[in-house]
Amino acid sequence: MLKADYPRQASLIATLPNLIALIAFAIFFDLNTLSSETQVLLLFFGLAPILNSIFDTLSYAATIALGARGHRSYPLLWGLLDAVVAVVLFIGLGAAFVIGISLLERLSSADLLDLGTILEQAGDFITYWWLYAMLFSTALPTLLHIGIASLSLRSLMFPELQGWLAQQIRAAQEGNETASVIAPIALGAIWTLCLCIGFGALALFVWLASGGIAHALGLYRDILLHIAIWIRGV
Repeated sequence: MLKADYPRQASLIATLPNLIALIAFAIFFDLNTLSSETQVLLLFFGLAPILNSIFDTLSYAATIALGARGHRSYPLLWGLLDAVVAVVLFIGLGAAFVIGISLLERLSSADLLDLGTILEQAGDFITYWWLYAMLFSTALPTLLHIGIASLSLRSLMFPELQGWLAQQIRAAQEGNETASVIAPIALGAIWTLCLCIGFGALALFVWLASGGIAHALGLYRDILLHIAIWIRGV
C-alpha cells in the first residue's frame, strides 16, 4: 500500500491491530496481577509506541505537504505554519497519552500509572526525560522543515555576493583549483549563517515568550489532570 501511495491507510492498518490487541488485553486480563514494573513496561512498549506512530505519521505528513508548498513559494511562511502544526500535535499527543492511560485504567480497573504525580512534577526534566523525548519526537520533521526554510534566506543576499558565489561555483566546475576550495567554504558558511538566523529567531521567540509559554503549559497540565480525573480518577 505504501508503493500505491496510500501511506495513511497503511499506517492505520499497521497500528489498528496493535491497538485492538492492547484494549482486549486490558479488558480480558487482570492487570492488577502484574507487578508495577511490568505495568509500566506495558504502557511504554504497548501504548506509547502506538500513539507515537500515529502522531509521528501526522507530523511527517504535515511537514511533507507544507514543505512542498514552501518549495514553490514563501518557504518561511510555510515553515512557520508547520511549527504551528507541530505545537498542535504536541498538545494532542499529550492529551492522547493521558486519555489512553485513563481509559486502560478504567477498562482494567487497575492503577497503572500515577498520572497526578507525573503531571504535577512534569517540570522535572531529569526524572521525566522519557516523557519529553516521546512528546518532542513529533517535532523532529518540523525542525527539519524549519532548517530547510531557513536556507531560503540566502535569496536575501546582496546581488553582488550572489553573483560572486555563482562565479566561484562555475569556476570550480570548470576545474579551477582555487575556486574548488573557495566555493564550498563560502556556500557552507552562507548556509550555516542562514540556519543560525532561522533557529536563532526561533530561540529568541521562545525566550521572549517564555512567561506566556510557562503559563500556557500550566493550564495545559491542569486540563490534562481534569481529563484524567473525569475518565478514571487520579
